[in-house]
Amino acid sequence: MDKYAVSPEQLVWLHTCLSSKLCIRIFDVLSSEGKPLNISTICRKAGCTSGNAVKHLRRLIKLGVVEERLLSGLHIFAFKRGEMAELMLKAEEILRAENVKRGKLKGCMQRVKPPQQHGSLKAQPYKPKSQLREAS
Repeated sequence: MDKYAVSPEQLVWLHTCLSSKLCIRIFDVLSSEGKPLNISTICRKAGCTSGNAVKHLRRLIKLGVVEERLLSGLHIFAFKRGEMAELMLKAEEILRAENVKRGKLKGCMQRVKPPQQHGSLKAQPYKPKSQLREAS
């Protein structure tokens, strides 16, 4: 069994991050990209709003697995390699394997997928009320 030097505060932040579907998706985006990303790119790839992304990025920064840089007025976020990042990846791998065993690979442990557009949100052509009544 691997041993990690983790403070109680880091343990709390690790638990907080692992218990959030969105936090895991954002972590996956940054760890799989291998390069720094701006907030817009992170939001697009994780399928979330910038407000939610910033909230979870702050948690990941406190955990020590993400670092923030200011580059020409843009906030850039990058995956930060280290013991905590290794621990989070290992914990995520264990949770994923457990969900596969149970046949529950849905929810927070799925890999990042682009957000799907629901049929009800697609633009519908305008039809007068008279045509709607005739169709039914």
